[in-house]
Amino acid sequence: MAVCLISCAALEGLNPWADPHSFVGVAFGDSPSEVERLYPQAQPATSPYGAQMLTVSNLESSGLRFQQVVFEFSVVHGMQVAAASFDPSAAEPLYLKLCKAFGKPPGAQSRPIRAHWQVADGTSVSIDGARGRLFFIGPYGGGLRSELPLIAKEWRF
Repeated sequence: MAVCLISCAALEGLNPWADPHSFVGVAFGDSPSEVERLYPQAQPATSPYGAQMLTVSNLESSGLRFQQVVFEFSVVHGMQVAAASFDPSAAEPLYLKLCKAFGKPPGAQSRPIRAHWQVADGTSVSIDGARGRLFFIGPYGGGLRSELPLIAKEWRF
């Protein structure tokens, strides 16, 4: 399973590759209320293990469309997981943007695209192009990693 954590800058231009500590304008550590202010259409949900989540459909960022984005929150550290689904036909442009932001990952597979980046602060970024999955885990999100397969199944990623 691929796990992907990425970052995005401010809402202006929504450049998800500018800062490895946020995704589509939501920074690791942001509270649910901060995300709801940014995305009033966000729907509340509960993760399989009981953590608070917010889901947003049809987000566009830097010319890429994410069909579904799920933000999961740690009680102590705020948003620590961002899971996004995308059409697998967008895997190559997404992978190229990730490589530009984080460098070429060690051991990446080019067909199908499958890669993982580990950032020095503990943030991780992964892409599974064949399944159209992107997961971002923040520096304090390691304990939530076990939920990723369940999130993918529940949200049909």
